[in-house]
Amino acid sequence: MTADQSSPLHSSLLHSLFSIINEGNVRDTNYVLAHYFLENYSELQHLNIFDVSTDCFVSRSSVRRFCKAIGYENFIDLKAEFFRYDEVYYKNIEYYKQPNYQQLLSFEINKMIQDMSIALNESVLQDLLERFQKSRNVIFMTPGAYGGLIKDFQEKLITHKRIIYLISEHYTENELIRNLDEKDLLITLSTSGVFAGQACSFTKGLKASKVLITGMENPQIESFYDKVYYLSAKRGEELNFPIYSKYGIHFMLDLLYSEYVKQNK
Repeated sequence: MTADQSSPLHSSLLHSLFSIINEGNVRDTNYVLAHYFLENYSELQHLNIFDVSTDCFVSRSSVRRFCKAIGYENFIDLKAEFFRYDEVYYKNIEYYKQPNYQQLLSFEINKMIQDMSIALNESVLQDLLERFQKSRNVIFMTPGAYGGLIKDFQEKLITHKRIIYLISEHYTENELIRNLDEKDLLITLSTSGVFAGQACSFTKGLKASKVLITGMENPQIESFYDKVYYLSAKRGEELNFPIYSKYGIHFMLDLLYSEYVKQNK
């Protein structure tokens, strides 16, 4: 078993819920529902939409609207995502209990760095930056879990008078992304390919130049993009996606920023 096998989908769900309670109004319906789901996630499999409506003093239609707003068709789909997390959690907990966890994690991270250094060599980084530099607007479209890393990248680039944009799960509602044209660059960041697979039906209709950064080779998804950059030289299912998602994205952005600084002295 590899370290931290948490579901990319579930990470996005948790990110959405925590964003609401961290930034929202405690009296807002969305806050009430997000807090309720987080507080009661272990009991959700036994609850139905009537229970949620009653406990939170909101209408069933409010629960449905909330689910849709964070990317789920209905309450049943949201429950299913929590259930998938529970399955993964009980598998993971034994891994984290191991006395040699620090050594195992260090080994996985070092192996990842060696692999990514091959995949993201100087030539690859320069090619990506060339697209970056010649584009009017650069938009990163990512799962919410990567948001903090992209925001840090945004702040670094502003010192070079370059503004980039970040869009996460609610991309279908974003006005900026709908108005992109051939002069703009849309970078979809999806380590496992799951997020890219969900988004490609939407992004295929956009006029912007489209780039995918991923760890998984998937010709069906890649056909929707003008260029694909791989985080790994392996490009396979045996990849430790949680390690690449948690540590690899940060590593990749640091490499990209280093190359940017060299080219913009």
